[in-house]
Amino acid sequence: MDKKYRQKLENLRGSITLSLPHELRTPLMGILNGSELLKEMWDELERDDKLRMVDIVQHSAQRLQRLILNYLMYAELELAAAAPHDTPTLPEKSINLDPLVAEVAGQKAQQAKREADLSVDLAEATVLISEDHLRKIVEELLDNAFKFSKAGTAVRITGIRTDQHYTLAFVDHGRGLTAKQIADIGAYMQFERKLHEQQGSGLGLTIARRLVELYGGKLNIESTPDQPTIVYVTLPM
Repeated sequence: MDKKYRQKLENLRGSITLSLPHELRTPLMGILNGSELLKEMWDELERDDKLRMVDIVQHSAQRLQRLILNYLMYAELELAAAAPHDTPTLPEKSINLDPLVAEVAGQKAQQAKREADLSVDLAEATVLISEDHLRKIVEELLDNAFKFSKAGTAVRITGIRTDQHYTLAFVDHGRGLTAKQIADIGAYMQFERKLHEQQGSGLGLTIARRLVELYGGKLNIESTPDQPTIVYVTLPM
């Protein structure tokens, strides 16, 4: 194992050791507290109250599952980046980008109860990328766009193509980022968490960037505080 690969692995282990317990605690407590309350008060709770408690437990479990899967994907992508000879085999078949992006966008807007805020305007294109990976990129970037902007503000996705590239732009009207925050973006980092009390591990953007780079593409961010944030994803045609 070469020195660079070994150092990358040690950094990854350190990041996971420091952040994983904290990130898992919130959804885990939701499951434990919700199930305990159901157990203790089952006979006293009305049916609607029971259903609400079950929804809380289920939501916490889904959040916990997503966190775990994201950590595993991040670890795989970081190790692949440290050892390029272990990079996964890329697909040989192009997929239609625009219907998949529109489908995922609609699903995420519905989950966030932000259907009225979403607009999608995509040029037709086929791109050489795994369907699962494209889906993951769109899910993570939209999750951030909805999470860091208020209901009632616009979230837009546009897509344009050239002879050689296709560029997706994800636009939200949240609190924005400083130049330093953009430069420092990485896994396990959340900006101004104490001020904004925003939950989440910060892995989504890093996972999206790694996946885009896996296919020879680029992910760039344009943002300033209190101004719209635009995340550009450029993929080779």
